[in-house]
Amino acid sequence: WWRNAHVSDKLLQTRLREVYSEDETTKAECLHQRAIQSYFSALD
Repeated sequence: WWRNAHVSDKLLQTRLREVYSEDETTKAECLHQRAIQSYFSALD
């Protein structure tokens, strides 16, 4: 299943780059990573 997750993640990143400039994409990815981290730390 991790392959599918990886592929969809790549598609998401491609989509983000289409929608945003490269700078905005980087910010969005940072926010995305932070959201994931806070989500998992909330589970602990």
